[in-house]
Amino acid sequence: MAYASVATVWYKDPEKLKWISLFVLLFQNCAFWLLSFYTRQFPSDGGVYLSSTVVVVIEFVKIAACLIAIIVSDGGLSGLKMAIVKDIINDPITTMKVGLPAAAYTVSNNCLFLATTYMDASTAQVLYQGKLLTTAACSVLILQTSLSKTKWTYLVILTLGAMAVQLNASAHSSGSSSNKAMASPLQGLLIIALGCIMSSSAGVYFEKVLKGSKTSIWMRNVQLGLFSVLVGTVGVYHIDAEAVKEKGFFQGYTRLTWVLVFNQALGGLLVAFACKYANNILKNFACTLSIVLSTLVLAMMFPEHSPLSGQFIVGASMVLGATFAYGKEDSTAKLTESAPAISEDPDRQIAIIDRTEMPEGKDIEV
Repeated sequence: MAYASVATVWYKDPEKLKWISLFVLLFQNCAFWLLSFYTRQFPSDGGVYLSSTVVVVIEFVKIAACLIAIIVSDGGLSGLKMAIVKDIINDPITTMKVGLPAAAYTVSNNCLFLATTYMDASTAQVLYQGKLLTTAACSVLILQTSLSKTKWTYLVILTLGAMAVQLNASAHSSGSSSNKAMASPLQGLLIIALGCIMSSSAGVYFEKVLKGSKTSIWMRNVQLGLFSVLVGTVGVYHIDAEAVKEKGFFQGYTRLTWVLVFNQALGGLLVAFACKYANNILKNFACTLSIVLSTLVLAMMFPEHSPLSGQFIVGASMVLGATFAYGKEDSTAKLTESAPAISEDPDRQIAIIDRTEMPEGKDIEV
């Protein structure tokens, strides 16, 4: 009985959910970059998978997982039916609002995959760190988040540190790739820039939707996924229609590709939890730490691709230092906000002083 009560407490505690989601997201994002690199650099005999189809499959997997979660949490199929009627059919306006970040997320996901076609994965990661600053800007504009000059400084240090970490890798890998498609860095740069803007605006807007309603996080992900599948299917038809007709929708898929699919579907759910219980800025700190970890793992697995250097050490130190400093600044700000304010009423202040100075055992005389 005591065990059940402890189990109930941890997943209902927003503070614990915040740190759990951020911690798991860190390792999930690290796995994504490693899987993306390996499956692109070492494709199967059937060729490289189509990134546009992977994005659609990821959304289907995410929707299925959320529907199962709703069935478990809401009392079976009847609970699922009631949730769909209540949150989708009877509330079409809110459902349509979720379509905006869905479209932006889908574009961002495709940009992330496409960028590794025009440049190596390490360089793509360097440039993609621009979303750290664009996310902070979107938080200020959309959520009216207040960021001090000190926090902006830490965000800039974090971004530069992440870029330094990835420049370490790209400096050793740019000349070794034989992929001719990687000779178009300008196209890759434009794709990454679009991905940063789409990801930042979608993440902050979705955070606003999650925190501004009582609808379950599972149903919000279902709504998001339905629109993402729609937009993603249009993307498949527009970008890879001929390739799909020629070799099929699942061409180039291997076991590792399916691992990538399930990993990224989990990532989509973790992002929602991070937005709900933390915020997009902290979420990006976790993702940036994953870059340090993924680069370290990549160096151990493929030393010829990404040998560690002094540049990596400097960059990693900047990332870790900025993360620690920002977290400390954030905690200090929260403690200041939660501190009890002194009453401005003079009579109230006198009553408080009298009560604190009275000896024990004596009553207050009125």
